[in-house]
Amino acid sequence: MIPYERRSAERGIELVSPRPADGETTVVVRRDIRITLNFDMKILSSGSATYDGLKIPKTPSVKKAERESGKKLLHLQIRVLGATTNAPYETLCDNCKVRDGDNDAFPDFRARSNICVPQKNGKLLVAFILACCSKHRERQDSEYW
Repeated sequence: MIPYERRSAERGIELVSPRPADGETTVVVRRDIRITLNFDMKILSSGSATYDGLKIPKTPSVKKAERESGKKLLHLQIRVLGATTNAPYETLCDNCKVRDGDNDAFPDFRARSNICVPQKNGKLLVAFILACCSKHRERQDSEYW
């Protein structure tokens, strides 16, 4: 589950999809759902801290790694924590590794390159999937089974 804040866009980062049902404050994410975040670089850049873009982790679904020399970039890191234990999950579980092969990126970003630049309106979209089911995790993380 991902908590959803309706006013998050005012701080520069907004969950674009999936969207919660009317009246809900969380979004249930299955392993095959693409999660998309919108970054407003105009809001995130303030004063002398102006950014040229966002650097995402290089995963198997990111097509190429660009050089970041001469660019001022924000570095994006997504942490996934167990629902009950808050233990960090950094790789796929054994069941998902067998199903998906040697792709152990968790989360797996979807982009042409590891450096994303904003559109003319100052916004950029970042997409990723969490290719692992929560029910495959530790028995202590049973909250969302």
